[in-house]
Amino acid sequence: MRIILAVVLLALACSQGCDPTGKSPAKPPPTAPIRPLPPTPAVSTGNDPGDMVALYAKACELGDPQKCLDVGGMYLDGKGARQDDGLALEAFRRACDGGNAKGCGILAGMVQMGRSTAKDEARAALHHGKACAGGVASSCVSLGRLYRDGSGVRRDSARAVALFAQGCQAREALGCFFVGHMFAEGKGVKRDVKRAVGLYSDACDANMGGGCNNLGVIYATGKGAARDISRALALFQKACALGDKVGCQNYESNRRVQLAESALDAAELWREYDGNEVAADNRWKGKQITVRGTVQGITKDFTNAIIVQLRSPNDFMPTSAYVKESEAEKAASLRKRQAIILTCTCSGAVMGSPVLRDCTVEGG
Repeated sequence: MRIILAVVLLALACSQGCDPTGKSPAKPPPTAPIRPLPPTPAVSTGNDPGDMVALYAKACELGDPQKCLDVGGMYLDGKGARQDDGLALEAFRRACDGGNAKGCGILAGMVQMGRSTAKDEARAALHHGKACAGGVASSCVSLGRLYRDGSGVRRDSARAVALFAQGCQAREALGCFFVGHMFAEGKGVKRDVKRAVGLYSDACDANMGGGCNNLGVIYATGKGAARDISRALALFQKACALGDKVGCQNYESNRRVQLAESALDAAELWREYDGNEVAADNRWKGKQITVRGTVQGITKDFTNAIIVQLRSPNDFMPTSAYVKESEAEKAASLRKRQAIILTCTCSGAVMGSPVLRDCTVEGG
């Protein structure tokens, strides 16, 4: 993991009972009346999941924060017990009150979403602060988002950067992504796209699709790093595979850009054949090539094969591109004077004009 500038690694002086809103002294947030957990049965073998829930609930009642966390998870997921958000919330609250940082983090998430309790982002911030101070990296990131957006706390971009950086240092990919974005945009920290590249790379290496996509954008545009469309495409493709829809869209649009940039101009191919057919055959005949050009016409020959005619320097001698039958629907949507990209096999020239076969329509 790359070392992040010390300015964003300022440790938050937030321990249990601190107030992330910046107001002091902080008072504990009001809590709902304590809901008792179900009692344990008089006799338990400890082998039945229901017995285990009851045993954990009893231990939680007696003040064991770890068992409160465990039984809270059982109620939350419905594993070994009937799913009950209310009981889960109470168990996590007891875990948090007992100093269990993970309990504070889960409690914060439930309060933030309003799950079986009133939605309260200010209370969520307090719980995330305790969890973050206890080493729960995801809560550092969640608290950072609250500060970034000014939700439940006073907006503080610099503090958001520090929290995101703290999460990133603890290998929380989302933290790397967010602090990278803050550097890229210059929010809460001096704008530094090169540093954003490293942070997005960390997020991408940890299989965070957004990091791969944003890094791909930098390479595709050349803003912050040397333009490299091939590298950008690889990153967009990875983002897409990781479920990032924007990455999928960027892959398709930039794939067409790459094809257009690398494609041979159909007019230039025509000129080569017009100038020296033998030399042009030696260079292109039998090879698969990607060409770009302008549609002059869409027609069929006597065998019913589809031909896309590409404009050449001679209006009476277009380049003929025979499109695969599987591409018929795409060919039907083409219009004259439309820009087009085709991948075909060059079969030489007929009466001085290049002929391309087995063509796939790549785009316009």
